[in-house]
Amino acid sequence: MEQEKLEYQEENQWREIIEYPQSLLSEGGIKGWIKRRIYRILWWLIRPLYIAASEGNKAIDLQREQEKQDIAMLADDLAEQKEQADQSISMLADRLTGQKAQTEQNIAMLADRLTEQKVQTDQNVIKLTDRLAEQGMQTEQRLAILADGLTQQKVQTEQNITALIDRLAEQKAQTEQSIAILTDGLAQQKVQTEQNITALTDRLAEQKAEIEDGSKRSQQYEKEIHEKIGAVSRELMKVKWRQIDRIVADTESPEDELTCDICGASHKRKEYETRISACIFNGGKLIRYVCPECGVVFGPTKFSNLKKQEQDEDYIVHYFGFNEMDYTGKELKAFYLLNPNKDGFYLDYGCGRWSHTVEALREQGYQVFGYEPYTPDSENPYIITDPLVLQGMRFDGIFSNDLLEHLIDPVADMKFMKTLLKDPRAQISHSTTCYAYMYEFTRFHTHFFTGKSNEVLAEKSGFEILEYIDELHDETKDSDFICCVYGMKDAEVSYMDRMSVLGTGKREGRDFLLESGDLLYGPYLSSAKGFYQWHVVIEAQADLEYRVTLKSGEFVLKSGTLHPGENVIDYSLDEPTENVEVLIQNTTSDVVKVSCLALQ
Repeated sequence: MEQEKLEYQEENQWREIIEYPQSLLSEGGIKGWIKRRIYRILWWLIRPLYIAASEGNKAIDLQREQEKQDIAMLADDLAEQKEQADQSISMLADRLTGQKAQTEQNIAMLADRLTEQKVQTDQNVIKLTDRLAEQGMQTEQRLAILADGLTQQKVQTEQNITALIDRLAEQKAQTEQSIAILTDGLAQQKVQTEQNITALTDRLAEQKAEIEDGSKRSQQYEKEIHEKIGAVSRELMKVKWRQIDRIVADTESPEDELTCDICGASHKRKEYETRISACIFNGGKLIRYVCPECGVVFGPTKFSNLKKQEQDEDYIVHYFGFNEMDYTGKELKAFYLLNPNKDGFYLDYGCGRWSHTVEALREQGYQVFGYEPYTPDSENPYIITDPLVLQGMRFDGIFSNDLLEHLIDPVADMKFMKTLLKDPRAQISHSTTCYAYMYEFTRFHTHFFTGKSNEVLAEKSGFEILEYIDELHDETKDSDFICCVYGMKDAEVSYMDRMSVLGTGKREGRDFLLESGDLLYGPYLSSAKGFYQWHVVIEAQADLEYRVTLKSGEFVLKSGTLHPGENVIDYSLDEPTENVEVLIQNTTSDVVKVSCLALQ
């Protein structure tokens, strides 16, 4: 508003300057009109200059006014700062004056206190000097009394020493007398003891001779008994198999349907090519059949058709009557083909009670066990005779010698051996000369794996042949050793068949359905040192809990959470451990399906 007022005043001033002459010439006629026009033209010419000058003057005036205001404000600030500085200086001067006075008072008080302490110290020194003088006199008196006491003790001690010497002299004389008496007694006892020892030695020699004679008689008796049992066993087998041959002659027919245990092909008995031999173990005539499909030679059916109990009894009676040869060397060769390590568990399947393989390998540091169901009286702690105990163990490898040809159902037995392998890396090594048609002179050899039957056996039992060693047909070697190494085809080993449910859950095919709160537990493995990895698959809406325990739950090795879908549980064992247990708890309110529990 103020600026607009100034602009109006300046414009009026210029108008007065220009219009004033016009008013004087307003009545001059043409000349007056021309003059007025000239003045008006001049006005429009100088008007821009007038406007510019007016605006410049306004800007300069405004700038000058702003500078005056800034200078005034700066002057006020400086005045305030000066006044505050004066006040601060005044307050600081007062404070320093007060501190100076207080310091002078403290110095005066300290000086007075030091003076008092000096006086007190001088007094204490004088008292201490007097006290030490008194104590010195008392100490001299005490030393004199002590010297008198020591003199008296010296005299008493000398008297006591003299008395002690006299007493020791008396005791010495008494001791010498006692020693003399004791020496005489010991001499008499020595003579008596020597006489007793001589008599006892003679008696022991007599008893030893009697014992040795009795042992010889006992060994001779045991030998005679064993020979008699063997003879009875052999005669019993001869009678038994004569009777069986009579029964077979009446019951077996050329029209009988025979099924190959390896490939499953069926033909009438008369349609098979036969191999006939005689059993050197009193088993009579042996007739075997050649499968036209896979080439296996199987039979004799008179033995393989017996019940399992009858076959077991025949083996037991056979071992009473005959002794097998020790094939430890072949078993060792089969074992080393597994490329074993000393941290793993290995099984000599069908080791026999005459084999020394288990002991030999354990002396080398390998953890080897034997399985022989026909030696129930074995005292070897590493020989397993109970199939139930065997089912609770898992091995890094299985080996055998002269076993496959004894199996009544080789495919089923190979599948069973597969369940004893720890993981897919484990292998089986079987050596037998019966991969060819040899050693056919015993009824116990029920299969000869000729033709393509070995490949069919591996395929049907879930294996593949990794290596085949044939020294029998190698002209450069004087050996009948033939061995085949089998490896698993599967990528993992399922343990679902070894699991159980605690609760209301149930088995559905190969899966487990767990109700809320149910516990899936098992498989209680005896495991070697090493790394283990479980593959677990669950179908659930929420997480489940799991635990891995040792020694049937005595120690918890690992615990955690299983998520819906694929899971892996891994852990390491630092030493061989029994009864390793996996537990899966359904902590949800829904039904949960566990479809896989396998070692990878």
